[in-house]
Amino acid sequence: MKIKSIKLKDFKRFTDLTIEGLSKEAKLVVMVGPNGCGKSSVFDAIQSYSRGISHIDNYYAKSSTSKRPNVEFYKSFKSSGLVRVRSAYRNDPTSEGTSKIKMTTMIQNDQSFSSNCNSLLNQWLNRSLGGQDSEKLGEIRDEIFGEIQHLMSKLFKNLKLDFNFIRKPKHRHSELFCFKKGVSQRLLYHNLSSGERACLDLILDIIVFKRKSNSSILFCIDEPEAHIHTKLQGLLLEELYNLIRHRSQLWIATHSIGMVRKAQDLWREDPDSVVFLDFGKDNFDEPVTLKPITPDPEFWGRTYEVALGDLSELVVTGRTVFCEGEEFDEECYRNIFKDPYPEIDFVSLGARGNVEKSVTAANLAIEKIAKSAKVIGIVDRDKATCGEIKRNAEKGIQTLSRKTIESYLLDDEVLTKLCEDHDEPDKVEDLLAAKQKALDSRGLKASDNLKSIVQQVHGAAQKVLKSANLGNSKESFMMDMLAPRIQSGMKVYEELHDDIFGE
Repeated sequence: MKIKSIKLKDFKRFTDLTIEGLSKEAKLVVMVGPNGCGKSSVFDAIQSYSRGISHIDNYYAKSSTSKRPNVEFYKSFKSSGLVRVRSAYRNDPTSEGTSKIKMTTMIQNDQSFSSNCNSLLNQWLNRSLGGQDSEKLGEIRDEIFGEIQHLMSKLFKNLKLDFNFIRKPKHRHSELFCFKKGVSQRLLYHNLSSGERACLDLILDIIVFKRKSNSSILFCIDEPEAHIHTKLQGLLLEELYNLIRHRSQLWIATHSIGMVRKAQDLWREDPDSVVFLDFGKDNFDEPVTLKPITPDPEFWGRTYEVALGDLSELVVTGRTVFCEGEEFDEECYRNIFKDPYPEIDFVSLGARGNVEKSVTAANLAIEKIAKSAKVIGIVDRDKATCGEIKRNAEKGIQTLSRKTIESYLLDDEVLTKLCEDHDEPDKVEDLLAAKQKALDSRGLKASDNLKSIVQQVHGAAQKVLKSANLGNSKESFMMDMLAPRIQSGMKVYEELHDDIFGE
């Protein structure tokens, strides 16, 4: 079950919100933004719609004009049981039964663990009472609990289910699970750490609901990172993502950098399967339409600010590349690598000396703050000696294997793709001949500094590709027409990629 769009009118935080552009292939939807921006309200809307509530009570209504949420699915919606919403108020299982207040909003005492244990226990007992022999019951036990053990052991290496102690609980539903941990034997669930309990709670929830229904299910989890160590947050999201069926969908609202980064890794592997919704930049007192975004440095800046507060200014998002030259250079690099590396930012610092000083200073500071972050530099080859290139590399400064960025932009592969993209493959030879003529007129080779022939190649391209808009200046021609055509799979791309990111 996958959502196509959501429309909210005067519903809680939102005056007029539309969420659209969600792919039917999306398996994971990640909502990111600060507290109070309305992420939980979206889950309220989904839950309200799934229950078929025909009116909006005062809790949900922002004004007298509030309307029932409209949630459109890619397939017809038939059962509220196919939508599973977990709030950020997931209750500690050791305090089950303490809440006497019945609430129907996301702010509720979420005691799903107890009901899930009941469901799992009933499956076990019903099969046991069906007269199965002991060997068959062992197979059933392994089927039910084996998947739980497999996933929990990937998160917690020293935590093992005690299969010989699975039994009907006498006092607490949580006694359905018993663990071995280090020298501890028969360790009951409620004696685990809050992080271990939180992971098992969410894993068990998806496993149980998968077993209850063969249909696709929509899972919504508010702050799945709650109680979980930062190192485990991304790993947990990956396991939840792998656990749900492809025809199902997982929505999360998170402040966790680890989870957002893991989501980005999953997005890189399959861009159609992961969607990011940024709630951090709009005024929801006004009409807003949210569409999936690609994580870029601006998005990561807001994400770090939400997660780290004042410390966000001290953190570099993954990698920052300081490059020699002016705005033209950084824009070319950005246009080449923005799709495979949307989180990387390129910053031009002018002269080579500025790059060398800045990279050294930045990495000295960052090493004290975030060991996983990194600043690298990229400088033109020009007349650098082998010794100079080696010394720079030791400082984190990479040297282009060609003289300048123009040598890559005017590569034959790039000019060929320019013609092909404008449906003029028969013009390739004409354009390459014009480039060679420009080289010969100045006594240059293709690997030399080609800045001096850019104007001639630009003019030749305009003559050859008469119907194409190739920019009014040579800079626009290189930034907007040539740089985006250096793409993965091309030899020139692989060479430039290794020059900058190769270890």
